[in-house]
Amino acid sequence: VELASGTSGDGQERRNEDAPENNPQYTTVYVGNLAPEVTSVDLHRLFHALGVGVIEDVRIQREKGFGFVRYNNHAEAARA
Repeated sequence: VELASGTSGDGQERRNEDAPENNPQYTTVYVGNLAPEVTSVDLHRLFHALGVGVIEDVRIQREKGFGFVRYNNHAEAARA
């Protein structure tokens, strides 16, 4: 997964090397705009259905409307 950080003067896209999408240490997917009734079980089922890897943890901040899905490794998280 690449995250473009804009273009240079010559019109070439630059890659943000420090972005989480490019750092192999990051294994967690942020999920925003969740409805208040979404549970961690719901989120686990949805991401499990993608079949991209081993889900190690799912956490929801229901009152804030977001959650996190942590995978076994960066490649699995990037595929999700």
